[in-house]
Amino acid sequence: MKKTVIFVILISIVVTMSSCGGTRETTNPVNVTQGNNESVAPSNFSEDSKTNTFSEKKCGNNAYWDYNNGQLTITGSGDIYDFYVELDPNSVQTSWISDMPWFDVKRDIKQITVSDGITKIGTNSFRGCYSAQIITMPESLVSIGEMAFAGCLSLETIVIPDSVKTLGERAFWNCGVKNLVLGSGIEKCGKIICKDCDNLTTLTLKEGIKEIGEEAFKGCSGISRIELPNGLKNVGEAAFSDCSGVREIIIGSGLTKIPAHLFSGCRSETLVIPEGVTSIGIGAFYGNKTVTSITLPSTLTSISKWAFTQCDKLKDVYFNGTQEQWRAITKEKGNEPLTKANIHYQ
Repeated sequence: MKKTVIFVILISIVVTMSSCGGTRETTNPVNVTQGNNESVAPSNFSEDSKTNTFSEKKCGNNAYWDYNNGQLTITGSGDIYDFYVELDPNSVQTSWISDMPWFDVKRDIKQITVSDGITKIGTNSFRGCYSAQIITMPESLVSIGEMAFAGCLSLETIVIPDSVKTLGERAFWNCGVKNLVLGSGIEKCGKIICKDCDNLTTLTLKEGIKEIGEEAFKGCSGISRIELPNGLKNVGEAAFSDCSGVREIIIGSGLTKIPAHLFSGCRSETLVIPEGVTSIGIGAFYGNKTVTSITLPSTLTSISKWAFTQCDKLKDVYFNGTQEQWRAITKEKGNEPLTKANIHYQ
């Protein structure tokens, strides 16, 4: 009898020790796979971070994020980190990985608020936030990184504060934006920032902008009017090419060169090239089938090939110089619609 009691007691002790002691199994997945074949790489975000205190959710050295019921809010000061978004090399399907801290809820974000004090929106910061409809940016903002809003298909209006000086390459690429305002402080606007954004119908470029990159708005077929502001110094090649819906082009003073293919495929009944422009690049106005009159500056010295090809309705050219100056201009092949028009001298 005593042996039986001792045996039962020993078994109880063993069971108790096995349930309370030993190592605790933890869950630390390499990738958290989501719907639509997207996965998130290990980062400072985890499932537990959804319930972390606000101060623990860092997205910059002094920047913090919070997500609640479709609202993503960034507060603090300084820069938001640059993040990566790339194809998962270990996936047999087309899956994406990222260290973006809100990556696993990005599809649910409806509104993004970047609070005063933040100076930079980093590379890929809000890339792929497909459902985001509203974005608010502060006057403290100085820079927007590459592809920061790429793939934000639901954004309708974007207003870039006048404080922003740098706008990164492809910042709004493949974006659903309908109304875009670029602030007056922009000194450098990257390439392809809004290429092929078919929904874009209204583009406002404030006076003070210094540079627009190559193919910045190429293929934005919904735009009907382009106005380059006074003071604009540099425009990249093909910045507005294939904007087939354009019916009015206004070019402010400040440019010295009209780059290649700048407005190819666009249309405008009248064109006024301001004084100060010295050259017109290859195919700059190629295919403008509605233009009937053009005003050219006395400062013009060269017109590259095909600049005015297929401008077949052109009737009058108003040149702000003398006949001798007109003859001195180098006119390459493909500009017969221009040279055969009626030339009016000042």
